[in-house]
Amino acid sequence: MACAVSPVPEANGYSVQLEFGGAPLGGSLVVGSPEIVTVRRIEQRMDRCTTNVACDPTTETPIALVSATCDDGVCTVSESTTATSDGSVALEASGARSGSTTLRVRVRSLLDGSEWDDSYPLTFKSATPAFVRAPAMIQK
Repeated sequence: MACAVSPVPEANGYSVQLEFGGAPLGGSLVVGSPEIVTVRRIEQRMDRCTTNVACDPTTETPIALVSATCDDGVCTVSESTTATSDGSVALEASGARSGSTTLRVRVRSLLDGSEWDDSYPLTFKSATPAFVRAPAMIQK
C-alpha cells in the first residue's frame, strides 16, 4: 500500500491523499496476468483524530474513476468489475510487455465533485516457468 500526500492542505484545511493498494510497491507483476489495484481517497481530518490512531474516513468520501492510464503502453488499465463497498475504485492492470511504467489515475469525489490525480509505479516482467527441465543426457 502506498500513499501520496498533498504537500499543501486543500482549501478546507484538510490533507487529502490517494492510497494505492493491491499491486506491491517495488514488486514485479507478470505480463498478461491482470492485477487488481485499489485506489482510495483518504482525508486526514485532525478535528476527528484525537488519538494516535490513523484517521481513515474513506467511507465518507466515495470516489469514481475519471481516467487511468499506463505510460509508454507497458500496460492496459480498466475499471474492474469487482465491487467495492468502501467507496474505493478497483482497477485491473494488465502488462502488455515487460518494463517499468507509471500508472496515472484521476478520480472524482461522489460527494462534492472535487477531483484528484496521482501516480503509482508498476513493473511488469515476463512469466518464468516454475522449473526448467534439462534434456536427458544420452550415454554412448
